[in-house]
Parts: sequence; C-alpha cells; structure tokens
Amino acid sequence: VMYIDDLSLERGYDATIPNENEYSSRASRSRYDNLIGVENHGGGDVVDFQEKPNAEPFLDVTSMNIEAMFLRKTRDMNRRKLLGAPRVFAPVDEQWLHNGRVVRELSHRVLSRNIAQSNVVIMSPDFETAHIVADRHSTDLHNIYPAKIAIEQGHTTHLLPTSTNFSAGWSDDSKDDESISASIGWVLLAYFATFSTIPEPFSNSVDYIFAPSRMHVWLNQTTITYIVFPVKAKATIHLSSIFENHENASDMISKKQIDITGLTATETLLNSKYKLQLLASSHYFDRDDDRGGDEEGYYYGPNALFKSVNEVHRFLYERASHILQIEADNIVDRFLPNDEDIRFEEDDILEVNFHSLLFATQGLDLAIPSRSSYVDVGKHKRCNSDNGVRLKRCDPKLDPRALGDDIKMECPRRHGTISVRFLGPEDDPDKLDPEAKDDAKLLQRLDGLTDLEKDNGIILDVDKRPLKESDHAELWMGGSSPEESEAVCVRLGKESLKPPRVSCTTRIVPQQRFVGISKPDESRPNLIVILIDPLSRQQMQRSLPNTHALLNMLGFTEFEQYTAVGNNSGPNQAALYSGMPITGRDGIRTSSSHKAGRKWIWDRLNDEGYVTMKAEDGCIANSNMVQSIQPETHHGGQMHEMFCFDYDRPNCLGSQLAAEHLIQYTRQFIATYNRKDGEQSIYHRPWAAFLSFIDSHEDTLTLASYVDDLLVDFIQDVPIQNTLFLFTSDHGLHYGSTFQSTAAKIERANPLL
Repeated sequence: VMYIDDLSLERGYDATIPNENEYSSRASRSRYDNLIGVENHGGGDVVDFQEKPNAEPFLDVTSMNIEAMFLRKTRDMNRRKLLGAPRVFAPVDEQWLHNGRVVRELSHRVLSRNIAQSNVVIMSPDFETAHIVADRHSTDLHNIYPAKIAIEQGHTTHLLPTSTNFSAGWSDDSKDDESISASIGWVLLAYFATFSTIPEPFSNSVDYIFAPSRMHVWLNQTTITYIVFPVKAKATIHLSSIFENHENASDMISKKQIDITGLTATETLLNSKYKLQLLASSHYFDRDDDRGGDEEGYYYGPNALFKSVNEVHRFLYERASHILQIEADNIVDRFLPNDEDIRFEEDDILEVNFHSLLFATQGLDLAIPSRSSYVDVGKHKRCNSDNGVRLKRCDPKLDPRALGDDIKMECPRRHGTISVRFLGPEDDPDKLDPEAKDDAKLLQRLDGLTDLEKDNGIILDVDKRPLKESDHAELWMGGSSPEESEAVCVRLGKESLKPPRVSCTTRIVPQQRFVGISKPDESRPNLIVILIDPLSRQQMQRSLPNTHALLNMLGFTEFEQYTAVGNNSGPNQAALYSGMPITGRDGIRTSSSHKAGRKWIWDRLNDEGYVTMKAEDGCIANSNMVQSIQPETHHGGQMHEMFCFDYDRPNCLGSQLAAEHLIQYTRQFIATYNRKDGEQSIYHRPWAAFLSFIDSHEDTLTLASYVDDLLVDFIQDVPIQNTLFLFTSDHGLHYGSTFQSTAAKIERANPLL
C-alpha cells in the first residue's frame, strides 16, 4: 500500500514507501502496481510510475482517485509523518473492484447472450452527449468495459451522459432523430457509472439519476433484464477526535460523519419490483462461520439479497464504519507515543470510502451465478465440519439423490411465526359449539378480532398469539374490496432493521355469471396446462426426474418434434397459446399480429362457457412473456401482485415456495368448479387452468429441482376423469455460461410437450 506526500506531488508521480511499513513488501507493491496499471522502473523504495503499454485506457494513473486528504504542508515533522502515514487499504474506484474481474466476467456472461441482439444502455460522466452505436465493427470503443463488449457483440449500445432524463427520453445528438427511448422495448443491460476516467468531469450522483421523476416512467415501460449501479459510503472524522478517545475503541470514532450515496436509487428500483443483490465491494470482512447458524444475522457475501432501503443503508454504514475503525487503529498504533507533540489543524481529517456495485433484476438470476446460493451444503453428510474445518469433500454439485441427502434450502423460518387466513363459513359463530374445546377456543379468538381483522375478513396470528394494534401490520388485499379478494398478504417489521416477516394466503371467490353456454356440458373436457419456463426436454430429465418418470408411468404421449419457433418466451408462448408467432423483436405487448382480433386460447374458452385461470409463480412486471399482457381470465389476475409482495430465496413468498402457493391456488380453483361424484355444485362448469412456473429461469440450473416433488404430488391429485392434461415448456435455457456450448444451443430449441 502506497502513499504520496506533497513533495512527491510537486515533482511528479513518484511515491515514497517507508521500509517499516509491513504492507510495503516488494510482492505487495507489485500487486498494487498491477492493480493500477503501472510498471516499476525504479529501485529501492522509490517507484517511478509509468503507464503500462497494454493497460486499458481507464487505468491511466492520472485518472486514479488517490486519496490525498493526508497531504498537508507543515513544518511539524511528527504531524507530517502522521498525515503521510501509509493506509491499511488502498483506494479503489467503483469500476475497478476486485481488479475489474467482476465487471469483466459480468460483461462477457451477460452480453454474449447474442441469440437475440438487444439494446444496452451505458451511462457515464465520460459521455458529454448521447450517442447510439449500432455497428459491431465500429471503432468507437469506450473506456467503460461493458460498453466495449456490447459494441463488439453487436448490441445497439446507447452511450448516455449522467444528465440524461430517462423519463423524457433521449436521441443520438449526432443525428436529427427524435426521442427514441419510448420505442425501446427490451434492454438487456443498463450499466450506470458515476466514476470518470477523465479529469474533473461533471457527474451527477446515482441518486439524481434514479430520482423517481427521472426514472419511474422508463422503468415501468421498458423490459430491462439487468441493471448494475454503484452505491458508496464516505466516512470522515477529525484526527484530534481519534486521539482524544483512543483509550476506548468504541468511542474512538464516535464523532464520525458518514455520507451515503445510493439510497434513492435503491428505493426507486425496489418500488419497481426489482430484486437487489451484491455484485462487488471494495472491502470484504465476512466469513462463513461468522453467521453461526443465526439466520437473522447480516451476511454480506456475494449475491447477498437486499430487500429494503434500510438493509442497504445498514450495509453501507457498517462497512464504512468498519474501514474507518481499522484505519483509526492503524494511526493510533503508529503514532500514539508521539501524540503530545502533534498539533492538529481544523482540516486534518481521516477520510475513507467504501464502494459497492449492486445488481438488479426482476427475475431469479443471481448477480454471480453459483449453485451454492441455491443449496444448503451444510445439510450434506459429506460437509460435516469440526471447528470450521471441513473433514471431507463438500461440493454443491454432488447428487443428493444418490447420497440420500436433501440439500435444498428452506424458506426463512422467521416467516413461520405469523399466519393469515380468510374468515370462512367454518368461522360462523352460529355454527360453532361452545361446549366443544376447539370451537370454544375459536369463539374466543373471534371475539377478540382487531378492527383490521374485522374490516378485512381475516384472522392474523403473530407468535402464536392474536394480533395487537401495536404490531403495525402492513396489509395487502388482492381485490378492490375484501369480498372480491382472492389473495391477502401481511408484513410485519417493514421499518425495522431486522428482515420483515411475511405471510400470504389465497382462496377462490366463485364466479356465477358466464358468457357462452347457459348450462354446463359434462361432455366438455376440463383442461390443465403446466408450462415450465424455460426447460428443455433433456433438462427435464436432469432437473425433474420424478415428474418425468411419473408422466411416463401414467402413459403421457411425448411429441418429439415439438420445437421452439422464436428466440425467447414471447414468440414461443404466443405461438403456443394463440397459434401465431409475434411480429417484431420488442415483445408480445407491441405485436401487431395480435391486435387484429387474434384470440388467445383462454379467450376462446371463455366464449365457450369455460371458467378459466392463468397464473405464474413469479413477479416480472415488464417481461416478454404472456403474463405481461394480463390475460383476461376469470381467476389468477391477483396472483401476480401477490408474488410481487415479497421475495426470499429460494423463490419464497413467506414460509412457502412461490410454486407451493400457485399449486394450492390451483387446487382451490379445481375444487370449486369440479363436479364431484354424487354431487352437483351450483358452481360446476368445465374449467381450464394454465399454470406457469418460472423457477427454471435462472442460469445455475438449480431451482427447477425445487418443484419436482411438488409437481409429482399435484399431478397425482388432479382429477383426470374427463380432463385433458398438457405438460409443456416454451424453450430451453437461452443464456448463461452453458449456452456457449453447441449442445446447449440445441437444447434451447427443444422444449417438451
């Protein structure tokens, strides 16, 4: 770790490295030289900075943000040594975290998704005006690495200055085109940089860029697959305060000031239903054994999930404080014996910066794809450890079936401490027997309902006790009134620093008015369609082996020549459900082929007197999938908002998997309308249920296995008499590291039916 004193700055880019600095070994200096892109042409403790011939342009040493807050001219030698003291941590800017490896890997992994060329948006203070590059052979390559790769891969790359108002739109300033942002249907990657590679540029903060008035319209009108943006915290403290309170470590930095950037950006994206994850950080302190099995603990490792502004604030505040404490300890350890000879000036401060890149997506993809984020290898018998040292091989790729272990993650247990349900006919006091123990207990509970419960027709229990007014429950109802609501969710602790607790439940509110046939026709078959998005025929055998075996045992017919007709979900689902592929690459919602009276299959079934349901177990607001057009079915419309209410890994809503909620809702739908032997329900109608599972829509190929046993149980419970049953997918996985192989490209075009 180096420092530059005032004499070094006056005579050029030389840096004096004290011999006594334990961090100034020749190996350490070499690693740091490589980090900033310079070569050591000097000897001893003097390093002559020269730019490497093959260094990236943004590694020019003149652009390094060297923290020179210690550099003060003074005649006091003790104070001079203090202010020029070597730092524990080297300064790192937001785009050069982890030596740039994370951003380079992300750029190649995401932007090589070239099965369908898309738009890529890059914002940086390096760009003075908006410029659109559509030629992959263009020599207009820029210092921002994602921009370089996007252009090379042939994506239409929008290079925007930080002054761009996304809600107002933009156009290429070198041309006379009008605003084009409204015509962009799909953006593969939006990468935001606020650190510049040019001297003293004008740059707006990420919070200004993501202000709701400047970003909300664009986020809600455009399908943006991935977003990467910086957040940071700056901690400062007067040096005199450190020495005055050095005897107590907790008081040493008690007078610190911390400035945090990125909370407005965080709030804007969370409000638009994006999931925020940790992509990279300038400093890392956590270890696996720090958690100690406490799931309420805060662990900021790769892919850490942030569910609230408070969590991001805590992350940045704690990290900046930790760095400041380490630097303060370093200063005190070095100069405490001479503190009586040190005189401080008002501007003698210690400043540290913590940088991080956050990754945002509405889907299930991870910032850094890793099976370890979706499995619990600690449950594996070969992962037993003693004092933190693993005794045997521990590999998340081990086949749990062959070893008899279940290494699937569970939904967070904290959600199991609250429960909500609708009041039903079974809760009618007139039908309860006060002499019966269970009925008497229920009568007592009904008598103590809060106003929130009475007004919304629900019962909510917290920690095995009735709800209290002081619990400050946040309630969401799926319908415009409690009577019309088929879904309800409650959240406790939203404003707390601890993760909130969530519970959701569903029901079917029967429909009694239908168009089409006036009487139910028992000869009309029911229809159930299960779609897994995406899943190839080969991947089903790998991820859903039990379901595959069950379908074969039940005699399902496999259509081996069923194939994909488009690159992604939009055209394939359109062809499957309407008989016609979409036109244009912008997606289902803007397809002209589906605006001229072309009907979806559920519309035709509605006309024929069927009662219909369509639901998906995920929250992707602006997708190129059928769910984005809000299908007009009798049931299922409220499920999307329910799945957007909360999220935990692995694809959990409260204490249950999202897939469990979808299957339970479908069971309720079938039970409401299906004719039972010897019974004739007033609601009996031919029914059609369309279920879509998106658990396989992530590139670790891990989550799909979570729905295997759920599907096995559900398929065996479905009344198959007079029911057509289709099990299908729209295409195979079309991105990720495996997609670079020829075999994976073949699988993409081979869905199952």
